[in-house]
Amino acid sequence: MKYRRLRPDELEEVRSQFVRFLAIQGIPAQEWARLKAEEPERVDALLDQFSEIVFDEVLKEVQYLEHRSSADLKVFRCGKQKMELMGLRVAGESDLDFTRDQDPKAMIRMLAESDARLQLYAAEKNYGKARELELFELMESGARILRDSSLFDTLYQLRKED
Repeated sequence: MKYRRLRPDELEEVRSQFVRFLAIQGIPAQEWARLKAEEPERVDALLDQFSEIVFDEVLKEVQYLEHRSSADLKVFRCGKQKMELMGLRVAGESDLDFTRDQDPKAMIRMLAESDARLQLYAAEKNYGKARELELFELMESGARILRDSSLFDTLYQLRKED
């Protein structure tokens, strides 16, 4: 497989698409029930095929990813040929934690009350393998899809002002 099989919770989220997929394959609900009971290897193959389709469709549309750890925030702009990274790192000891949902004013206060400082960094790279595979690997390591560019744009603007 190029990616992995959808987990049961993920499959539940795309249930209606899966039903359509089965219908296109000529498999009505009764036949699906029979396959699950009598042909588990065919069920596995259909689940794998559907999973590939879903991941391909989702990954082709991804424009921005975000990866957070307690002291590091990375935002990726995922172009067709290359990926750009804007990052923000907490250097030093601080209660600031990018993985928590914190009010920006509280985050600034935590930073001011510590000896830590923020480091802004950037990088870019061409994809070393298929774009969708690289994005999938980032997501499997904890990156999340961002629906808009605002966080990337903010960090990019801050970098230009440095």
